[in-house]
Amino acid sequence: MHRPAGSYEFFAKETQKYHDELENAEAKLRNFGRQNGVAAPDVQRTNLALQVADSVGILHLAEQSVAADQERIRNDKDQMKATSPRSSTAQASAAPDKCSAILTPLCLRRKLNARSWQ
Repeated sequence: MHRPAGSYEFFAKETQKYHDELENAEAKLRNFGRQNGVAAPDVQRTNLALQVADSVGILHLAEQSVAADQERIRNDKDQMKATSPRSSTAQASAAPDKCSAILTPLCLRRKLNARSWQ
């Protein structure tokens, strides 16, 4: 094959020129990332995947906690249905008053009887 004279040198120069421009652009891109705190896309993708995995884990823990709380509430309601009702304090305090009402006349009668025997 015959090529025109100087074609090899032309293509070699053009190749070197584009290679130098590519290296220059890559260097500018690296410097921009360092100066502005921009991470590489692969690093950002990995970090984002870890954050998503952590968030999903936290979501599952929250769902389990809610389910456990609902079960505990359901058990408490079942126990409340099975427990007999308690007597109120007002009813319990009525008993001493009733005893006092019975004992007062008896005490008076005793005192009167004791005086009459004297």
